[in-house]
Amino acid sequence: MPEHGMREVRAARKSEGFFSRVFPRLSARHEEQRVRLEEARLRRELVSQVGVAFSGYPGAKKDTPYSTWIPGGGSADEDVLGDLHALRERSRDLVRSDPHAAGIVDCWVSNIVGHGITPQSRIDRDLLGLTEEQAQEFQRTAERIYRYWGRTADVTGRLSIVELQALLMRSLFENGDVFAIPRVDETRKISLAYQVIEADRVTTPSQKFNDKSVREGIVVGPSGEHTGYYVKKTHPGDTKSGGWKTDDFALIGSTDEAGRRRILHLYRTLRPDQTRGIPFLAPALLLFYDLQQYFRAELIGAKVAACYSVFVVSKDPYGAAAAAASTARDKAGRPVEFLTPGQVRYLEQGEEIQGFQPNRPNTAFSDFVMRILRAIGAQVSMPYELVSQDFSQTTYTSGRMALTEVRRNFRAWQAWFAAKFLQPTWDRVIEEAVLLGELDAPKWEEFRDAYTQVTWVGPGWQWVDPSKEVSATVEAIEKNLTTLADECATRGADWQEVLIQRAREREVQEELGILPATMIPGIPGPSAGDENDEASPEDADSKKETPDGSDN
Repeated sequence: MPEHGMREVRAARKSEGFFSRVFPRLSARHEEQRVRLEEARLRRELVSQVGVAFSGYPGAKKDTPYSTWIPGGGSADEDVLGDLHALRERSRDLVRSDPHAAGIVDCWVSNIVGHGITPQSRIDRDLLGLTEEQAQEFQRTAERIYRYWGRTADVTGRLSIVELQALLMRSLFENGDVFAIPRVDETRKISLAYQVIEADRVTTPSQKFNDKSVREGIVVGPSGEHTGYYVKKTHPGDTKSGGWKTDDFALIGSTDEAGRRRILHLYRTLRPDQTRGIPFLAPALLLFYDLQQYFRAELIGAKVAACYSVFVVSKDPYGAAAAAASTARDKAGRPVEFLTPGQVRYLEQGEEIQGFQPNRPNTAFSDFVMRILRAIGAQVSMPYELVSQDFSQTTYTSGRMALTEVRRNFRAWQAWFAAKFLQPTWDRVIEEAVLLGELDAPKWEEFRDAYTQVTWVGPGWQWVDPSKEVSATVEAIEKNLTTLADECATRGADWQEVLIQRAREREVQEELGILPATMIPGIPGPSAGDENDEASPEDADSKKETPDGSDN
């Protein structure tokens, strides 16, 4: 150490000794603080060396190679709203151009909506004090009114309630959210008509950019409630109708004087205080795009490879140069070659044929694509078979397990959609029918909820193995493990309509002298192996009708 450095150290030590002798208590505190700071420094160095030695979760490591993983840590809106426009545009582009993305959305819409989610009125007759006959009459009339209204359910007069359901669900998946405004059309018996608003039209006007209570077109109250919506009168991407305008906004309040929703905002809430929905395909957008590019590269490579079978190698460089000079060229001066299938070319002197193996298509192409599609399927909660529509390697067991899991997800979405859109729609239709005198509902204002109770039945699914599943269903009903109503609902049917129709069919069969299948010789009855046994009179007298109308 240099002499001047040593002098400074000796001076510091002398001053510390003097300070400790004159102020012993302050000196002790100073030494204690110095020790604490030194311990803190040593701990920091140790943590930086061993990474997560003092961390409860390895996932919080910040050393290499995780030093570049720096999430934003923002609120739900902070993380979403800035990227929302790009996510919507890319999602819609994929659905337009990518067959797998389009197939996924079609599959979801057809399984969740299908031929329509229909109501079964189930009023609380005990609370209302109605007889069984009065309740049945009200329910049948209410369902008939809703069915007739649903023939034209939108303001344009083009969409039925089933088509409206499909449009809303498709827009929800592609854009992340969708809006439906209940309008009044006085020309209709039931005046309710919906105007569907695409997500892009609900956005913040330029003069409200600095208003912290407006989040991407939605006015948010102090408790996070949505109090209003700024709706652009034209789509911002429609230049022909004035989409470029910035002063054509209408502010729509969330509720009317009676407390009914003036606008239905449909979106999936993933985080508290989330204002707008996220496109359903958002986490897989990059996988879709990269797979699409890979498809194109492989296809082009295979097309190019298919045009070549051999190469001609010339040992005469002067002749090859002369031939290249005489080759036709395009405007940019590039040589133009023409290839045709089955082409025969005679070799010049000094030329020989050399084989060409392009290795296209890539032998690992199918496995690689399958793995990517499985990752996409995991994101959209769909098995590979439905994402790819490839059932070539599916067994009964694996197929049933996959369908059972995805159908559980479809049912959850059906229940969500019924609660968010269909139930408010049913309430409005029944209320208007009561006010018009089409339905007799004493004490309507007091028992509104009791009158509007309803069960929503979505589209059903075909059995994977009908013989096994029918037997299992019949046995479950007989052993009171399920009900006919539940089993019919899984197939998209109304159990009462099924029984009524079966009764009509049996009447016609009896009139025409047609025997039921179980009474035709050679056809087994409900008990396997008893088809050759003759029924005794006691058995005939004890036969009872099962819930599905067949003889037991």
